[in-house]
Amino acid sequence: MGSPREVVQARGFIGLVEQLVEWLDRAANLDLNDPQHGWEPVRRDTIDDIISCDSDYVRQLATDTGGASILFSTYIYYPRSDTYKAVLSTAAVGPIAALGTALDRTENDGTPIGTGLSVVAWPKTNAGAIIGGALYLPETVENVEELLDRAALYECRGQLEGALVTLRDLLIADPAPQPFALAVLLLARRPYPLVGSKSSIEICPYLIEVAPGQDFLEPATPVRLAAQRDAVSPALLRRASGDAAQSATLPWTLLGCGSVGSKIALHTARGGRAPSILVDSANLSSHNYARHTALPTGAADRLFLRAKVDVVAEQIGALGQSATPVEEDAVMLLSKSSERRKLTTTETAMIVDTTASIVTREALSHVDWPDRPRGVEACLLGAGRIGYLAREGPNGNPSLSDLAAETYRVLMRDPKLSRLAFDAAAEEVVIGQGCSAATFPMPDAQIAVVSAALAQPISEWARDGLPEGGQIRIGRTDPMGGLAWSVVEETAWVEVISPGNPAFKVRIHPRVDALIRADVATHPRVETGGVLVGRFSAIGNLFQIVDLIAAPADSTRRAEEFVLGQQGLKAAARTLARDTNGALQVIGTWHSHLAPSGPSTTDAIAGIVLAMRQFVPALLLIHTPAGYSMLVAEEVLRSAVGGQDSNGEVPA
Repeated sequence: MGSPREVVQARGFIGLVEQLVEWLDRAANLDLNDPQHGWEPVRRDTIDDIISCDSDYVRQLATDTGGASILFSTYIYYPRSDTYKAVLSTAAVGPIAALGTALDRTENDGTPIGTGLSVVAWPKTNAGAIIGGALYLPETVENVEELLDRAALYECRGQLEGALVTLRDLLIADPAPQPFALAVLLLARRPYPLVGSKSSIEICPYLIEVAPGQDFLEPATPVRLAAQRDAVSPALLRRASGDAAQSATLPWTLLGCGSVGSKIALHTARGGRAPSILVDSANLSSHNYARHTALPTGAADRLFLRAKVDVVAEQIGALGQSATPVEEDAVMLLSKSSERRKLTTTETAMIVDTTASIVTREALSHVDWPDRPRGVEACLLGAGRIGYLAREGPNGNPSLSDLAAETYRVLMRDPKLSRLAFDAAAEEVVIGQGCSAATFPMPDAQIAVVSAALAQPISEWARDGLPEGGQIRIGRTDPMGGLAWSVVEETAWVEVISPGNPAFKVRIHPRVDALIRADVATHPRVETGGVLVGRFSAIGNLFQIVDLIAAPADSTRRAEEFVLGQQGLKAAARTLARDTNGALQVIGTWHSHLAPSGPSTTDAIAGIVLAMRQFVPALLLIHTPAGYSMLVAEEVLRSAVGGQDSNGEVPA
């Protein structure tokens, strides 16, 4: 029920009267409830006592055979307003010989806080229960006698009375040392679901103040009407977030609990889809509070002693969920097979990397870990003005490392994004004398906007699992604080491994593979070729090819060989390195063979020359009718010096 003063403000006093008249008219004609509208809960206006519980858990207690449960609860009494707040526990009261001693109470600034009891009673599933529950009546209970009469109406008097008698006898034998609150919840079975709910069980709450040694089953014992409120739980948070799915959250791991990581953790937790494992080796420092979800609350916080994972785990715990904190370096854990169990469980659906660390991304992408959960990377680029989200494909193809290389190409092709991503100077924030930490200066609100957008698909994947295929999402902020997203779907890349030298691998973007095949088809009777653009991952010993530079005009194509020209090539390479700030480079050349074959002697000589020209490993990729083969220039040079052969051919 909304506030009457809001109705008056919106529609005037006449509007309030009209609404009341309509409600009374429908009630008088027994037309207040219908299957389409739903069942209106019993009106409880101007009630201050509140009983909080996990409504899903309470409703699940209602078995078909009827019954009652006795549970512990926690209560707070506010003397000034004479009100109670009680929270039901899921801990049931067993056969306790000394129940009274368990009902402790403390005083906090004059406010009694103690352990109380609660009784939940429900009827059998039969026509009688529905008939009683089909009567829409005002709430008029004032004492125990009327409470039992109301329970009889709902066909559960025997269940309630039996539980109350059990409690009374226990407390007479062992009285509580002080008064306590006894919460009573009747579960009324309605003909159809309640308004705004999928359940047809209405929770009707009451509260009894029980004094030491009192027979609270005396008919005249006062009963206070209470309002039921849902306790914080994943199910409640999901409903409030518009997540109608009944499925539980799939376990997932979060790497990094810094500014972006902590926000993604809290956004997903507020939606009832929190991570189950948190990994970060760092402690909070003063500057973190400018953008972290944590707040400094004590001396330990001011002295930078709190671990980020512990703080975020506590925040998730306050939202009714749990996350295991792992205060260790993710790269070190990935490097040891015996330590990787700390990163996942047998059911982990994904590992989300928010560290913005290239080393972490590469370590996760290239670790020798069979059945590793798929990776997701979420971070901010360009001093926080670009949001980035990448999702690996099945079996890590494409990997997060592959997707990062492709993202550099996408950013380079967009002049505005390129300026943001590659030209933004990483201005250091002076954090303290002698402190080596550096960060981009940006407001918390900007990080929050982008992080919230990153958290949304992560929550969906925690609910439904990762879709097939890889994906890249790039979000660009505007001066008004908005975000415009572009989405690129990614299929598996072509992988090339040399049998003669399996230490090096090549992955070719499908678009580049299509360009090479198209060039070969254009020159069917001669060898052709060009220049490879991409990056080399030193951690994975992997060449990632994301683009081509067409063969210069002075190139020579003949049936027996292809000679790459030089016209404009150096300028193109410099422009590439400048426009991507070195993120992408010329990593080698490619050419075709007219017949299936491995690298030729000419290719080997070209490899030696290429190896002597550049500092990073260089690749010679050969396309043949049978597929691709490869040659790594440095290995050719090493083999020439050592007299060993490392050439090989791999069909596509």
